[in-house]
Amino acid sequence: MKYLPRKYRESQTDWFGKHGIPLHVTVATRREGEEIKMLTFVHIFQACSQDSCAVLAVMADALQQLKITIPQLEFVYYREDNAGCYHCGATIVSARVIGEQYGVTIKRLDFSDPQGGKGPCDRKAATIKSHMRIHLNSGNDIETPRK
Repeated sequence: MKYLPRKYRESQTDWFGKHGIPLHVTVATRREGEEIKMLTFVHIFQACSQDSCAVLAVMADALQQLKITIPQLEFVYYREDNAGCYHCGATIVSARVIGEQYGVTIKRLDFSDPQGGKGPCDRKAATIKSHMRIHLNSGNDIETPRK
């Protein structure tokens, strides 16, 4: 997913020729007794090609953070977008290695239907974009991942 950088007051010439700010949303869902809990990770990049290497880096960081947050974590199931960078051979094979590195078993990799959406990730992204719009409308600019 990409977010187009924007200014609070933007002229028409500022609007054209923009490059989006790449962001990756990961939502971890787990059950504690009868309660379902969600933990969201958002990775925002200055610039990156959205390929298998970027996906694996995000997967590794998300697993590392999950293992810190939930030390008793033993296995995970992935539900990913149907884009090529998610279901290419390098990602599928390397996912298992990344899991072993953090002491977690990757039980399954599932892919959503084309145009089916990613459910929780899309909902969290909508909330994030809403907060960004509120920040923008209060007179601030969003031009880089840092600002």
